[in-house]
Amino acid sequence: MPEASSRFFKSERQWIWLLCGLAAVRLFIFSAAFPFFNNVDEMLHFDLIEKYSRGHVPRDLEEVSPESINYLKIYALPTREFYERTNFSLPARAQLPETNSPLPEELAFWPREQNYESSQPPVYYALAGAWWRLGKLLKMDGLPLLYWLRFLNILIVSILVWLGWIIAREIFPENKFIRVAVAAIIAFMPQTTFYSVTNDVLSPLAFGSAFLLLLKYTAANMADLRLAALAGLTLAATYLVKISNL
Repeated sequence: MPEASSRFFKSERQWIWLLCGLAAVRLFIFSAAFPFFNNVDEMLHFDLIEKYSRGHVPRDLEEVSPESINYLKIYALPTREFYERTNFSLPARAQLPETNSPLPEELAFWPREQNYESSQPPVYYALAGAWWRLGKLLKMDGLPLLYWLRFLNILIVSILVWLGWIIAREIFPENKFIRVAVAAIIAFMPQTTFYSVTNDVLSPLAFGSAFLLLLKYTAANMADLRLAALAGLTLAATYLVKISNL
């Protein structure tokens, strides 16, 4: 590596902390910019989080809960066609301030909608449900509480940047440039999944942890039962985050 590059990466750990911070800023901006609820099942994922936060684990394809419906009818963004067919000129949250008010026609199907995401494993929803409860303990409510839930992704992605650097350090112990480059790619990758409430966000962190432990296990001179057990648990957690990870 040229001498100038060597000086540039002299404080490698500081660069990783900087990348974690930049990833957090990027996630904050885009998570705050997009309105609720997007069309990638964000409402259904939120409904499960709300249920788990109350200690209720669905046993079948239940309907969306009344508590979730209250957030939907106040904070959901109707389609352009809805505004064209009605006299509404303001977002639904301004037109429907009361939680007992009727749903707009565009959203009226939701109380009858079965939440097909109920078939998904519990790890993400349990974690996000605890985060939701923490927000309530901090006296949050309404739209700030919804964004608090999205901002959980900031913590996840920041940890993912650090994890990517740790993995790259295991594979490329002599190449500082590649190690920092891996972290930078993760920090700036425009993956829109991380801008919404969804169980997909935990998958790379769970599998990345399993991958790191498998690397350490295969590199060990002797069979390490502790590493083997941890690798098995993280692989199981990866599946328990999302079925398709299998």
